[in-house]
Amino acid sequence: MAEKERVWYDLRPHKFRFDSPEGIDDSEDLLLGGLEDKVKVLRRLPPGEYVVVAQIYYGEDQDLKRLDTSAFQNGIELLRGAGLDIGKGDAEYGYRMPIPEKDANTRELIVFRRK
Repeated sequence: MAEKERVWYDLRPHKFRFDSPEGIDDSEDLLLGGLEDKVKVLRRLPPGEYVVVAQIYYGEDQDLKRLDTSAFQNGIELLRGAGLDIGKGDAEYGYRMPIPEKDANTRELIVFRRK
């Protein structure tokens, strides 16, 4: 049986270029901007790269909330509604929500563009 392709391992983080007029606000647009800002940045993301599009912050006593991804799922549905082909399988964009390390106080929603 052929081994399943693991797209995630070949991805590299997107490096924002602050020396170009269109890249000046991109990193802030992802985490601080609205839906239109996120879509604008993701449409320019080169294939094979990923960016963090959202973060959830947790307090020390919120271990159970670390597993709750409903806010991220809602964000993914909004991106779909805005016209991005995002999902599992052969969608143009994929996503990950890695479980944070035990001592971490944030969880990230990572979106990547497939080749």
